[in-house]
Amino acid sequence: MKKASYVSTIYVTVLAVVVFIMASVAECAAQTSAYPQFKHEKFNVEAPSFDKIVRVTSNGVNVRKQPNAQSPRLVMKLDLTESCMDCPPDLIWVNRKLRRDEQAIPADELGALPYVGETGDWYEVYLDQTHGTQLKTTAYIMKKFCKVGKLRPLQLPSPNSDELIVVVKSGKYAGLCLESYVDAYEGVTYLRLGKYENGMFIFPYSINIVQGDNNGNIRLNEEEQTLIFGKKLWKDSIGEINLDLNTLIQQDGFLEFLIKNLDKMNNSSIFINYGVEGDDSWYCIEKDK
Repeated sequence: MKKASYVSTIYVTVLAVVVFIMASVAECAAQTSAYPQFKHEKFNVEAPSFDKIVRVTSNGVNVRKQPNAQSPRLVMKLDLTESCMDCPPDLIWVNRKLRRDEQAIPADELGALPYVGETGDWYEVYLDQTHGTQLKTTAYIMKKFCKVGKLRPLQLPSPNSDELIVVVKSGKYAGLCLESYVDAYEGVTYLRLGKYENGMFIFPYSINIVQGDNNGNIRLNEEEQTLIFGKKLWKDSIGEINLDLNTLIQQDGFLEFLIKNLDKMNNSSIFINYGVEGDDSWYCIEKDK
């Protein structure tokens, strides 16, 4: 009886493991195919290589240029002569005593940083931007001040995107993703085009967009690489003016117009929206292609 009971226990355990693996595979497949996959020769985008994030858990931690405590730290150079509250400060790497107009960038304010690798006691992370200044570089933070987390597949609607990202659900362009994004520092609104890949919204194309003086058709200013939309196609959202994307994707010829004008858009960099386990926020980074 003991032997039979032992064999039965092993069988139940193995069965449970198999069921868990099958459920995990099914969940992964569901996440990958959460939205249709838009197929186009110019949209062969791949999800970024990072699959983990680093979050700093202590205050006042320095961001270093190299994996050692003597390496230059990331510093913000303040403008003490002008009252420009919205102007991005200069960011520099400093390995000396800070001056009166300089302030170290606290790593804990940088959010969930993509994990790149590790060297000894240091994590290597990717820095997109801080205080409105584009960095697009890697840096180092001491491991003892951090915790590592996993990515979370994103789903619409987002609790904080206010439907500023939409996915075309059917038809010739099913799976094409559009985002209306306001850059508060530049005072510019962008339209981004991309697709959903491995739980992330990835946008390889972007173009400036402005509101026209009338409710006419959409037109392209090729000289300034700008799309102009009539007033009726805009809406107020989270304090900023954005395109009414749900209305736009229903307009005949609009999506075809965008695809035909891909060569007029910026495609030198790629914007990646990703999520983090246990966190409802959406994060976005910009990387050069």
